[in-house]
Amino acid sequence: RFNDIPWPVFHIVSSADDITYASVHQFIYHPLWQHKACINHHDVIRRELFRWHPDKFRARMMPKIHSEEQEAILRAAMVVSQHIIEVMRLSRLQGEA
Repeated sequence: RFNDIPWPVFHIVSSADDITYASVHQFIYHPLWQHKACINHHDVIRRELFRWHPDKFRARMMPKIHSEEQEAILRAAMVVSQHIIEVMRLSRLQGEA
């Protein structure tokens, strides 16, 4: 189900419209990541991008999702991926990654 997906945000997600750049950025740059095995933001971005890449997500998750929810979930995963790519792009521009 859509609500069972562990979306990379700190709030409840009911649709792709609930996933904003700001909420994904907040998740990636949350201070708790700094305490987890010395992970830096670049590593978090790479890991999340791999997790939410549309092709990888589709292959890994779609067989487990009811057909009536597949389109909405795939759309939301694509939104997440686009936001992560933008976080990565801006991080590189700022010299963080």
